[in-house]
Amino acid sequence: MIRRLLLAVAAAFLATQAQAHVRSESFSIWRIDERGHVHATFRASARDATALQNLNPRETVPLTVLFARHLTTHVFVQRDGIDCKPEHAAQAIASDPTQVAAELSFDCGGPAVHTYSLDLHLFFEVLAQHVHFARVVTPQSSADFVATPANGRLSVTVNAAQPAQNLLAAFATYVQIGIEHIAGGADHIAFIIGLLLCCASFRVAALALTGFTLGHSLTLGLAATGAVSPQVQAIEALIGFTIVLIGLEAYQRASVKAQAVWASPLLTGGFALASLIGSSVLSPVALVGALAISGAQMLASRTSTLFLIVSTALFGLIHGFGFANALIEVGLPPGRLIAGLAGFNIGVEIGQIVIAGTLWVAASVLLRHPSVAAEAPGLRQVAALLLVALGTFWLVSRTFA
Repeated sequence: MIRRLLLAVAAAFLATQAQAHVRSESFSIWRIDERGHVHATFRASARDATALQNLNPRETVPLTVLFARHLTTHVFVQRDGIDCKPEHAAQAIASDPTQVAAELSFDCGGPAVHTYSLDLHLFFEVLAQHVHFARVVTPQSSADFVATPANGRLSVTVNAAQPAQNLLAAFATYVQIGIEHIAGGADHIAFIIGLLLCCASFRVAALALTGFTLGHSLTLGLAATGAVSPQVQAIEALIGFTIVLIGLEAYQRASVKAQAVWASPLLTGGFALASLIGSSVLSPVALVGALAISGAQMLASRTSTLFLIVSTALFGLIHGFGFANALIEVGLPPGRLIAGLAGFNIGVEIGQIVIAGTLWVAASVLLRHPSVAAEAPGLRQVAALLLVALGTFWLVSRTFA
């Protein structure tokens, strides 16, 4: 009975995550000039914009038009408590095919030295976990803000001699952004679950998470600073692949006998062939790397802690590029690059530790129940296979998106 209940809960959760967006974020850059003129440019993923169709299911219009209309009715500006007049309705602008973008302007009249309130409620009524990142540039400085469904109003004071956002404020803002990102990243959470399923003790889990941290910290820094420029769609597909691999690893470690050791290289080979035939998303280097990792997984001992640490560090390199994609979208604060990068990375680590710690404690409590402990190996195998299925869904959908 307990096994059936836990499996039903796990299956329902993973099915929900497969259909849900991996994360829901939008971005804006605001410019307030010396005459009090306010101009904003907004960007969001086309995938998130499709949720706006739920507001009026009978209407069929391009996503770019739908997004611009949404901004017109959900973004407002006040100066000293008085509404600023929109100069025109939001206008769609050119963007990457995977995104929608629009611009909006307000005339607040008079000099810029005032307090401005920005009401940003876009997507909140259709995407309950949506997070909006805003950068506000004034004649004297710039600052970064985060808007959520619980706090969609931002306050910006423009002084005659406004100091730039200090290091501590920039650091704190990006810590929050990092936490928000990992909390809304179902793929990263799925990977952490798979990693914990591979670990027989807290010590091994801590070492594996350290390897993952070292890997993603390296590529996050390289990509966010522009030293390397990964292809976004390829990285998102490979993140799905890492979840397939960690799920297979967890399945094998939960087995009494070696099982399905051929599955990893077979999956990789099939994926490589499909990629070459139907998509140009992955480069030959990425495909060779994936084959090498899966081949090593087949040969490694299922009890090898060293292999687990090394492989999670390699997987961390891929996830770090995924973290960097989000950070690049937000942008690093001018003159505060180190503070912003360090804050974002630490925010990701805080979120990761909270998630892993919560899951580990919850599992420890459940395993104290004799009937759950007796079913633990089977439950681990089923959970691992569910992760393989979820990772495969992301892998295929992102490769051929």
